[in-house]
Amino acid sequence: AARALPLQAAAVRLLERHAGRRWEGLALALNELGALQIEAGDPGTAALSLERALALREKAGDRKSREYGKTLNNLAVARRGLGDYPG
Repeated sequence: AARALPLQAAAVRLLERHAGRRWEGLALALNELGALQIEAGDPGTAALSLERALALREKAGDRKSREYGKTLNNLAVARRGLGDYPG
């Protein structure tokens, strides 16, 4: 995760600049970044990335997709890492 994290963060920054109406690619990249941040032991930063991904999907009306569910699951894992949920 440590080697992949800066690459994924760079991908997110690039997509943020060029996403426009292509929110889905940015949401996917933020979900992957959040998963890597969890793996790297940073659930607080992961939760922020995952909340951004969910907000993009919610704004687009994408609450019933498989990817929304994956991001929601990753957010639960991050919040459990923060002690928000008993594990």
